[in-house]
Amino acid sequence: MHFPRSLATSLLATLLLAASATAVSAQRAVPGPQRFAVMAGLGNAFGGVGFAAEYHVANGLVGVSTGLGVMPPHDVFDRAFGAAALVRVYSGRGRHALFGQAGVMPVLQQWTVAEQRVLYGPALSVGYRYLAAGGFTAMIDIGAGWSSQDAALVSSLGFGYRWR
Repeated sequence: MHFPRSLATSLLATLLLAASATAVSAQRAVPGPQRFAVMAGLGNAFGGVGFAAEYHVANGLVGVSTGLGVMPPHDVFDRAFGAAALVRVYSGRGRHALFGQAGVMPVLQQWTVAEQRVLYGPALSVGYRYLAAGGFTAMIDIGAGWSSQDAALVSSLGFGYRWR
């Protein structure tokens, strides 16, 4: 079927207007840049099972984070604390954002008869963040880390709150 040129132009203009209206309404629904975040979770970025705090710069696209937690014990009486420091670069400020992160964090644990050692090293990972309008946030990441002994898989899962 052949459309007259004016009908095709009208349809194209209508589609463009609808798309731009949808984009504008979606931008209004996106929360503004967040400055601080506090999260609880498990994984390398949390130092084991623990808490993390993040401060955002560059209009919310870069985050500097620290984590402190307890590493899973090898024995009932063994306890080791872990800490992490990292930088995240986000793909955007919207509800859904991908990120890449680099930092120093616990990569491996070693157990001997006398002690439990936490081996630190650099790590790189990629992840996903969800940010609700009220400030609730969830994140998950996976990547690789390197200690003086070996390379290992690093990952984290956390939930928390972000505010301005």
